[in-house]
Amino acid sequence: MMSIPAQADLHRGRRALTRRTRLPRHRRYRLHGIPESLPPNTKTAQGPEVFVGAHCVAHLLLTHLLLPHLRAAAQSSSTSGAVRIVWCSSWLAENSSPKFGIEMDKLASGTGNNMREYAVSKAGDGILSIECGRLYGEYGILSVGLNPGNLNTNAFKGVDGLLRVVLNWVSLYNPRLGALTELYAGLSGELTMEGHQGAYIMPWGRVQESTPRQDIVDGARPVEVLGVV
Repeated sequence: MMSIPAQADLHRGRRALTRRTRLPRHRRYRLHGIPESLPPNTKTAQGPEVFVGAHCVAHLLLTHLLLPHLRAAAQSSSTSGAVRIVWCSSWLAENSSPKFGIEMDKLASGTGNNMREYAVSKAGDGILSIECGRLYGEYGILSVGLNPGNLNTNAFKGVDGLLRVVLNWVSLYNPRLGALTELYAGLSGELTMEGHQGAYIMPWGRVQESTPRQDIVDGARPVEVLGVV
């Protein structure tokens, strides 16, 4: 997994790429996610709203920079779907993002509501998982999204103490379970190019054809296909 720190300059992606390409060649999947809680109205160094900047723009940049290495790994692999890009979405994308997942006119400015911005950015990850499958499938690269589950992590560290206690008791799970979802998405031999391009992995390793929100799936389609102007 490679993450861009929330307020990082995206130009650091090339340095991150240099470090990544020094890793052993048998590591052939990328997991996109950033486990941070952030102050409202935070921006990236380039100016976009921070959640979309960190979760979507930065990780798409890294994917673009690593694409030659992913293609080379896929070409040398004898196993279908062994080379993967995994996009870490969230249940908030399923429950709290707007129609089609993203409000295009607010991508740069944001809304000032961190939960809303987070949900939009995670819907963006779901959309990118589908789009990267469409773009890079011909190279033998499998792209999937996932919902890691409701986990008791630092993502909730900004939540009011009493509310966090209630959430932890009612709906938050051990982070190790989320790791199972991510490992399944990245390494399971059950996922193939033929049957799981753009698939959506649910906790704790269950496969859906795509994100549960059909409008988010529609948001990943080209405008001429969707019929929206």
